[in-house]
Amino acid sequence: MWCIAICDDAPGAAAERSRLFEAHVTHNVTHIASTLFAAPLANADGATGIGDDPNLRGSVYCLDVADLAAARRIMESDPFAAGVWGAIAYYEWQAPTGAWLDPQQRPEGLSADYRGYLAVARSPLEVNDALVLGAVRPVEAATASGEPLACAALLRADSLDQARRQATGAEWVAAAPVAIGRWVRIASVADVVRTRQKAQARP
Repeated sequence: MWCIAICDDAPGAAAERSRLFEAHVTHNVTHIASTLFAAPLANADGATGIGDDPNLRGSVYCLDVADLAAARRIMESDPFAAGVWGAIAYYEWQAPTGAWLDPQQRPEGLSADYRGYLAVARSPLEVNDALVLGAVRPVEAATASGEPLACAALLRADSLDQARRQATGAEWVAAAPVAIGRWVRIASVADVVRTRQKAQARP
């Protein structure tokens, strides 16, 4: 199943994120083979995605796993589950469509030149040229407050404002400043090392 885990930050998450960040990264790398897309979520463009960035609101994980139990083992053993995330809601993406289902159209990581955003809704979404778009079904009683989501989309845009305009009917849209996983061609330890080396080499 393709499971989407949407993680909402707990109050006071910033300090815990800084403290647990390196352990969280190590955990992500350990489970990278099961990861389609994993990213922090931010309420503004320009977020770093690390440490105590005040614009961060949570995280999203799209996992290729056998079942909900496998997804929960990955998510709930993450160091962020003990202090950064206040709630995790699990959904199954049903028959999604979009450009990223074609491996040839996937980028090598996200960047200022290839920005990614997550849009979610409690009714069907209309998104032009979505990277991935489809109905989602809750696979466990909601662990986050509120009515369950019905649709999710990953999209590319030049800014958060543009992404909001593209995702007609979205409940909310968040920026994904950085990401790992198969859909962004960072799907192994070697890919992670190469990506970090490229980032460090930038002026």
